[in-house]
Amino acid sequence: MPTVSINDVSVNESQGVALLTVTLSHPISKPVWILYYTKDGTATSRGRHKDYETKIGLLAIRPDSLSATIAIKIIKHNIAEPTEYFDVILFKSLNATIADGSGRVFISGDMPGATMAEFSQKIEISSPKSLEIKVIPNPTASQFNLTVETNNKTGEIDLKVMDV
Repeated sequence: MPTVSINDVSVNESQGVALLTVTLSHPISKPVWILYYTKDGTATSRGRHKDYETKIGLLAIRPDSLSATIAIKIIKHNIAEPTEYFDVILFKSLNATIADGSGRVFISGDMPGATMAEFSQKIEISSPKSLEIKVIPNPTASQFNLTVETNNKTGEIDLKVMDV
């Protein structure tokens, strides 16, 4: 019985789609059917800033063929992010066994010159309880997310960037 495997791919957000190839170890005279689904990693398929469209599907490899393609829609947004990933999982097959059932999709942003830095800085704020954050050079993204931690609570704040 032949085996199937799926590849890993790297895409840029602006490509709009990730194409993964499912390959059969050798052709057979019957169709091979494979069930698959997407699984979040650091890239997510939910929420306001989702990175890709969730997909669950049935893929067919035609008789006497060696491969078929899974297409996953990638969402472009103007937020500076590090490279993220999600997985495409092959979980059931007919007329073949699964040899490598996990394909990883790496998504890189396409904001030239944009960088994302993670830092931790303790800031004491007294009256009037405001904080000014300057981003230099001026960001091209129009919205950012800021996580704020106090003594025993964590919260997120959405920031709208305005030119001054």
